[in-house]
Amino acid sequence: MHKFYWILDKETVIEEIKPSNEVEKPLPPPTKLNIASFDRFPHMMVDSAAEIDILAIVLRCGPQKYAGRSHHKCREITLCDNQKNQFLFTLWEDFGEIEGHEIASKMATEADLLVILGRSIGISTYQGLSLQTRYNSTVRVNPNYPQAVALINWYSHFIIIL
Repeated sequence: MHKFYWILDKETVIEEIKPSNEVEKPLPPPTKLNIASFDRFPHMMVDSAAEIDILAIVLRCGPQKYAGRSHHKCREITLCDNQKNQFLFTLWEDFGEIEGHEIASKMATEADLLVILGRSIGISTYQGLSLQTRYNSTVRVNPNYPQAVALINWYSHFIIIL
């Protein structure tokens, strides 16, 4: 149900856990998100140190390419929020290779909609007003949040109306 990532470094303490037959309580589903609305982006400080959290549906995932003044690797994806606002989201370097590859693979093989949760995302003037990953960003595909399910339900209902 939940996905976890472990990062081990030289300061990580590893202890042996003795087997137990006790039943553990399940973790509660995550609920708290502080998501920025896409319609607020034009009024925010562009290219500043401000970082935002986003939750959006992936409409398109482009191929990996080289871009920018210094020709860094990136992958551009198009996102849509629950107000029909669309934004370009650039996954730079490792984000384009790892999360971008995961998004592209799932879009090619699965019929379901993809939702991404981006944390510590920057607002940029790259190709107009757009979003981009930063060194401390995190990007999760199909996160297990009630808000993600609500977004998929809204989009499915919106498409049926069209």
